[in-house]
Amino acid sequence: MKAHASTIEANWEQVLAEAVFKYAGSAYKDINKMQEDDADVAKAYKGYVKHWGELKGFSMALQSGRNNLGETAGTMNELILFGPVTLDNSYVTGVTSSGDFKREKRMTWNDYQLQLLKVQQLMVDKFSVASRVNDQLADLGALAEMLGDQSNAETD
Repeated sequence: MKAHASTIEANWEQVLAEAVFKYAGSAYKDINKMQEDDADVAKAYKGYVKHWGELKGFSMALQSGRNNLGETAGTMNELILFGPVTLDNSYVTGVTSSGDFKREKRMTWNDYQLQLLKVQQLMVDKFSVASRVNDQLADLGALAEMLGDQSNAETD
């Protein structure tokens, strides 16, 4: 029975890593939709926030298993953030002592897309993700090159 439990545990971690990969790609594609000339931004943003929530939830589930993910968990959390980048390009950076969210930084959509692609690459590198639903990694080199030295720069 212990052998079966071990197999289930290993496979469950893989399922969660696959889901993180998938939803990072979904959020990436939603940002593309918001940037289209004829975009219904409200509808695309609603999809983006839903997919971001799935991404965050599965990433948290992945971190709650028996294995201590250490640096991988830290990197994943830094890339995904506390909350989604919002329409005004701000994002949650922490919580005040009174329980209010702090949103004191801004990030461009392209910078956040780069972070989402880095999440996908992290899942491939650390968990050997094979399914690759919503794989957007082909865009990684071009997006990184386009952003150049401005990548991860604050815009506030």
